[in-house]
Parts: sequence; structure tokens; C-alpha cells
Amino acid sequence: MKCRAAGVSEFQALLDCRNTPSEGMDTSPAQRLFGRHCKTLLPSSGTLLMPEFSLHNDAAELCARKERRRKYFNRGKHVLCPVKAGEAIRARSPTGTWTLAECLREVAPRSYEVLVDGAVRRRNRKDIWATAASPDPDPETPLFGPASAPVEADCVGEPALPSSVHEDSAQPLRRSTRERRPPEHFKDFILS
Repeated sequence: MKCRAAGVSEFQALLDCRNTPSEGMDTSPAQRLFGRHCKTLLPSSGTLLMPEFSLHNDAAELCARKERRRKYFNRGKHVLCPVKAGEAIRARSPTGTWTLAECLREVAPRSYEVLVDGAVRRRNRKDIWATAASPDPDPETPLFGPASAPVEADCVGEPALPSSVHEDSAQPLRRSTRERRPPEHFKDFILS
């Protein structure tokens, strides 16, 4: 639409877009594909239109950008432990409630078949919690008691804390001994 309003061919606009260097890189997509600039309506020297393949720097830069994006995307993510067949779990239903279920088998990485209320369903690992309750509880045993609280065991993929950290966790937190002073702009006020 913008091309028609400006009176420019849409193919010319695509060529200009592909001939423009990418942000944070020295080369354009056309240069990375063809190894040279594409011929446009702007006059350019013949040496710019000759192939020049120095894509090693570009490939490394693209990989670094991809790795940087992956790092920021995966911030705060953690590895979930695999669930074993026959293990008691709580599975999230389509309505969002957590129901007691039993894991039947692992279908694919992070994907499991679970038995929920007599029906076999496929669930992702993020929709499964390991629990200490048995898959077929007694009618007198409450489902949401201390015995059926979600339990996440230590995983192979998670870094294990040294045992000294667990033993010392009962100690009080160490506070800073630095002198605390109010900001200078409060010096004219009486603070309690």
C-alpha cells in the first residue's frame, strides 16, 4: 500500500530493504546471500558488484546475536525433573485445576501420557507436578493435605547445593555493619 501511494514498485522496495545493512552488522542480507551488493537505481562502482566472500565474521556475529537472544529469553527458566512411569502426579486440566493423576510413559522430551480420571491424556512437563500422594487415594484421605503437597526432587540438570548450605541455613542472616545515615536533603527535617 505504501509503495503504491509513493509511486514505487514493491519489488524495488524489497530490493532496497534487502540491500540495507542489518542493525549491528556491517553487511546486508543480500551481501550475506550473494556475497556482493545488488544493483539498484543508485549509481555504484563496479567493484561493489563483484563477489567478495568474507562471511566468517558475519556467521560468528549472527551466532553471537542468537546466543545473546537465547540467554535473555531463558532468564529465570529452570530444568524440570523427568517424571517416571507409574509415579503419582498432579496434572493441570484444560480448565486450569490440578487433578491427581498417574504418569503412564514419556512420549517425547517433556511430553507425557497421564491417566487422569480414567482417561489417558498427553501433558507437557510444565503441566505436571510430582506429588507425594498415591494415584488412587483412600476416600477418607484429603487430597490437599500435607501428604499431597507438590514435591519437586533434585534434578540432574539443576546444580546441586553443597550439604554445608543446607546445614547452615538455620543461622540468622548477617546484617551489614555499615553506618546508616539519612540523605542530606532531610537534614532540615526531624525524622523519628
